[in-house]
Order: sequence, then C-alpha cells, then structure tokens
Amino acid sequence: MQTDGRRAKEAVFSVVFRRVPAVLAVAYAVALVAGTHSPRAPQPPIRFEHADKLMHFVGYLLFAAIVALAMRAAGPWTRWGRLRLAAVLVLFAAIDEITQPFFSRNAELLDWVADCAGIAVGIWITSAVAKMLGRA
Repeated sequence: MQTDGRRAKEAVFSVVFRRVPAVLAVAYAVALVAGTHSPRAPQPPIRFEHADKLMHFVGYLLFAAIVALAMRAAGPWTRWGRLRLAAVLVLFAAIDEITQPFFSRNAELLDWVADCAGIAVGIWITSAVAKMLGRA
C-alpha cells in the first residue's frame, strides 16, 4: 500500500513531467520566432548553397518534436491529434514566414516548404519512437 507521502511525490512528479514539455515548446516557439524575425539572422555554421533551408528544416523538426512530446505528455496520441498538430504547425510556419517582411527579412516559399518538411519529419520521428516504446 502506498503512503500518502509517496503518493504526493508521484503526483508532483507526474505534473512536472506533463508540464515541462509544454513549457519547453512555448520557450522554443518564442526563440524560433525571435530568430526568424531578427533583422540580423544567424548565419549557418557551415556554408553551402541552401544552408538556410537546412536551418529551417532542423528548426521546425525540433519544434514539431517538442510540441509532439508535450501533446504526448498531456494525453492520448491519436492519428487525428497528429494531423491537427501538423496543420497548426504548418499554419504557424506560414504566419512566421509571411510576417518576416515587417522586420526587414525576406519571406520565401522554399523556407516555408523546408519548415513543413521539418514538421512532418519531427512528428513522424516522435510517433515512431513512441510506437517503438509501446506508447502509441
């Protein structure tokens, strides 16, 4: 039989680990928007023709994975939930790209395409890992 102290610790542990991914997702979203709207954009550490597209892809892959983890921590992870998440993140990426000219940045369709590809891969990886761990 569990003691009240142990039950309380488990409740705190459960709440913390359900909320940490959500807090990380919000913090990452703020950092992502700040980075994409900064007039002096960070330059990729490795320079090649489409390095900025790779940065968009990786940035949104990480964002999608963090938000997907937050959703997994909050409740069931259904196919419709994943599709809704993808739709919301694709819309977020579009708004992010469309608003960049207001901050002396260029909006590019291919940047948004790279964002969308990153979103798809981030959600897919999170789903695959959850399934491998038996939590799908």
